Amino acid sequence: MPSNTRNRRQGRHNYAVVLDVGGTFVKSAVVASNGTLLPETYLKLPSISDGTADEIMGCLAETIRMALYRADIQKLPVCGIGLCIPGPFDYNAGISFMRHKFKAIRGLKLRQALAERLCISKETSICFESDAHAFLLGEVWKGNAQGAKRITAVTLGTGLGAAFVSDGKILRRDSRTPLHSIWSLPYEEGIVEDRISREGIIARYKELRGEASCKQIDVKDIAHLAAKEKDMAGLQVFEEIGCILGDVLAPLLEDFQAECLILGGQISKAFPLFSSPLQAKLEKIDTLKVITRGKAIDGSPLYGMAKLVFDNML
Repeated sequence: MPSNTRNRRQGRHNYAVVLDVGGTFVKSAVVASNGTLLPETYLKLPSISDGTADEIMGCLAETIRMALYRADIQKLPVCGIGLCIPGPFDYNAGISFMRHKFKAIRGLKLRQALAERLCISKETSICFESDAHAFLLGEVWKGNAQGAKRITAVTLGTGLGAAFVSDGKILRRDSRTPLHSIWSLPYEEGIVEDRISREGIIARYKELRGEASCKQIDVKDIAHLAAKEKDMAGLQVFEEIGCILGDVLAPLLEDFQAECLILGGQISKAFPLFSSPLQAKLEKIDTLKVITRGKAIDGSPLYGMAKLVFDNML
């Protein structure tokens, strides 16, 4: 590992190597302590989430190694490494408990395994956080949640995540669980994630349009059809998303006294298609002043992880 990765505080800024580990891709970058993401260090690579433990760990280690190399050639002092990754996961211990993806590294002590692969000392900071929490921290630091004190984030993508922050601090039940988990809440004959997720949206659209007419369709295609061609099935799907999400969130946001609700994840890019029914469901919550999507859907998890790395130095 390059010598600049030790916890040095020389120069004008410190720098963090950060990864956003998803089921399909791993995104990485070097971020400065003033909140600047260095564009020349940004990488997006396949995550191999269904691979062997050696393949998954090799992918993560190599991604970090490439980011460290880019920092080293620019003589940037890297003070730590941060990875945001889906759950279930023990973020303090750095141990995954996922079964649906990354199942080959279930139970593995990732902090120790990465340190060994990268040949770095145990003192080097490697921290982990959930994708939803990292996204929200990034939006608090650099995005649309700046200035708010009590904020809830919901991430809409392959799954359904939630995060709660008060006065800049993450609130959670324990090292594995956010303050409230919404994905598994009961809805109709199943759970909320059956409807609000990539698979749920596609399944509902196919139900409305007919399976045979849309075999290869994805959520972004449904959103395009709804927005550009006023496809009735697509419009109905997103209308339902807004209503369901509003019904689920209303009691939680009221109890939390949220001032801001911010949406992340790839599906939140279709926010204009479901914003009206969502806002209508939440309009009676007196404390809630802002309902919006993230300023940087793809970048905020990286900013959030960098902020955690820098905060850990204090």
